[in-house]
Amino acid sequence: ILRMMEEMVAFYQDGSSESVFDTSARIYQMLMLLNNPIQSPRLKKNDDSLIRVVTYIRSHVGKRITLQEMADIAGLSIYYFSHLFKEMTGQSPTEFVIYSRIDRAKALLITSDLSIAEISREVGYPNSSNLITLFTRRVGCSPAQFRRENRASGAAALGLPETSGAQ
Repeated sequence: ILRMMEEMVAFYQDGSSESVFDTSARIYQMLMLLNNPIQSPRLKKNDDSLIRVVTYIRSHVGKRITLQEMADIAGLSIYYFSHLFKEMTGQSPTEFVIYSRIDRAKALLITSDLSIAEISREVGYPNSSNLITLFTRRVGCSPAQFRRENRASGAAALGLPETSGAQ
């Protein structure tokens, strides 16, 4: 798990980009490993709590998510939760929230005609400049450029018709 997380972190730190489907597949593989105590014996006691937190983050990506909320969901102190989360995922809880928001933004850029400003609000950023800055730093291109470059392939992978309203 740690090796997979290190590879994923290095991938994003290099400014590389991939389809939202590839990212989701990576995350799914890691969650499956986290859910298997034989492959991750260190998580035996806390695996369910971390999976609950990851699920909460993914399902509340458009809302403000505090470290205290995440620690409460895991039933751990903030300090221990932060330490365990980073050890097991390779990312701090805050970074994981940011990447979850970016993943959701990628999906919306590919599958919707929402404006960048609307997508920003949908993923929890009050204005588009926040999303544009974080997205560009982590993905290596602007949201508009990502949409242009990935719209056709993303829609095709989902079995959706291409839309013409891309920004």
